[in-house]
Amino acid sequence: MKKNIIKIAAFLLIALPLGGVGGGLLSSCSDSYMEDLNTDKSKTSVSEPAYQLTFALLSTYGSFGSMEAVRAYVAPYTQMYGGSWNSANAGGANLYKNDVSQSLWNVHYQNGIKNLVDAEYNCQNDKAMLGAIRLHKAYLFNILTDVYGDIPVTQAGKAAHGGIITPEYDRQEDIYNYLFDEIDASIELFRQDLNSLTLKKADVTSMGGDVKMWIRYANSFKMRLAMRISDIAPELAKTKFLEAMQEEGALDPIENAYVKYLHQPFTFESSNEDVDFRVNAFAEIIYGQDKTQPTGFGMTLYDYLRDEKDPRLHHYCRFINDNFRDNTDPRIGREDFTEEVLAAEYDGDDNTKGVQMVPACWAWYDQDQGYFPWPNADCVTKSQHYQEFIAGREKDEVSDYYYKTVRGSVATEYVLPETPGMLISGAEVCFLKAEAAVNGWINEDANALYQRGIEVAIGTVHNKVYAQTSTVSTTEIAEYVASHTLSTESEKAKEQINTQAWFLHFANPLEAWANLRRSDYPALYERTQFGQGQNGYQDMENNMSQPVRLYYPQEENEYNHDNYHEVIDNRMKGFSWHKRMWWDTKEQNYKTYVRN
Repeated sequence: MKKNIIKIAAFLLIALPLGGVGGGLLSSCSDSYMEDLNTDKSKTSVSEPAYQLTFALLSTYGSFGSMEAVRAYVAPYTQMYGGSWNSANAGGANLYKNDVSQSLWNVHYQNGIKNLVDAEYNCQNDKAMLGAIRLHKAYLFNILTDVYGDIPVTQAGKAAHGGIITPEYDRQEDIYNYLFDEIDASIELFRQDLNSLTLKKADVTSMGGDVKMWIRYANSFKMRLAMRISDIAPELAKTKFLEAMQEEGALDPIENAYVKYLHQPFTFESSNEDVDFRVNAFAEIIYGQDKTQPTGFGMTLYDYLRDEKDPRLHHYCRFINDNFRDNTDPRIGREDFTEEVLAAEYDGDDNTKGVQMVPACWAWYDQDQGYFPWPNADCVTKSQHYQEFIAGREKDEVSDYYYKTVRGSVATEYVLPETPGMLISGAEVCFLKAEAAVNGWINEDANALYQRGIEVAIGTVHNKVYAQTSTVSTTEIAEYVASHTLSTESEKAKEQINTQAWFLHFANPLEAWANLRRSDYPALYERTQFGQGQNGYQDMENNMSQPVRLYYPQEENEYNHDNYHEVIDNRMKGFSWHKRMWWDTKEQNYKTYVRN
């Protein structure tokens, strides 16, 4: 832990001359705050909790190690991403890899939660800081329980302070009650210290140490959790949701809570000793260290956005040649052929000459001679643009990987080092309120909330949080919103709301996957209809349907044997990654692929 504190402090020192994150947030740290770096780290100092909170916030999206599980399993389970070997075979073909599956668990427990538990012990008199520490600890526990199920919570991270080295696993139902309690406790702590200078120094989020905004963020998080349990515990869910709307309320539609990251070169270090937590590691791992295997854009999401005539489609997905890209900066060397690909797609001829997506459970090079033949990239390679692009380059430099240009790539603005790490957005709050109105929990106009959510999801979240140059026009937004009216039939309305939430969560696949499993919308493509791609891996459970949780680390069987087996043997009656969460009461909706 001491090493982690020193490491993040060093990151802050490096960041200061650069003006800090997003307009000087890190540079707001005072000289005395940074002078504490020279103190003996074997002794507790009052500044250490601030370092630890900063580190834990940055590690939410900033740990390359934890994002291995997200890239390989979670992202393809959302069917928003696909195309790389990892996403196609680990997540797409149910290839279990312990080192990947456990990465999210290991990083959040060893980095975020361990530091936050320690900070909590050393921060009892700094109320707003303590509130932020407890709230973010709850946020990380929520990620872990929604991915793995029953997990250690109440005894977690207490080896140093409580002597607990084999923590018991809390039941997910109890975990959610604990999370609600922690949110409430954090809000009370915030109210006691509305002008905290310490939080202002430690805060690397868009909230910038604004304690009142932290309260609104906490209430928004509470709304999310309430909706998560709405099928299994509807009365409790309603109660908690209504509590979150009292007094300070939730985030305004145009407010967004996210972690800020720096424009620094990608390092692609697999070791947590060297990885730079100041950059968005999810963006980094999707961009990929291998130009032939970046994670691409999922066919399911592409088809939905296209069919909805959503103006975000080609702001999310571009058709890019990565042959000469720079591995450390996505702005350098990526050549965009979207104009050529779309011209071929809509020229009135057959649609095998333009956009040629493949299922999210396939690699970009997978093919069959029916629906998904080997890509025809003539629209790219025969263009004047391409000839100018390769002019003067040696033949050996121009690899065959130009074929994947027509398969679809994640737009550059979503894979930058400084891509924000979304915690919760005002747009999500609008969608949560819209569903609450459909449920009859609140007396508000569900359609107005739904349309406002769409408006800010595009106009604020995409245009102002993620996009730097490629924004959607106000005219396009207005026309799209006007064409989307919420159904008066409740189940259809929930489908509409949660489909838009899925679009919104494009850069946050952990929340996208959790909400997909909770709401069961939108309907995804049933994966077994596509086969298993070229490699033909077989699920170790002989069930190729899409999993709904990840495996626990194998090391838990060795080092926390009794508590691990209490869950596996007694509660689950045998582990399966096809067994749904406590709050997941229904099977996911699936549909058959029909070629247009």
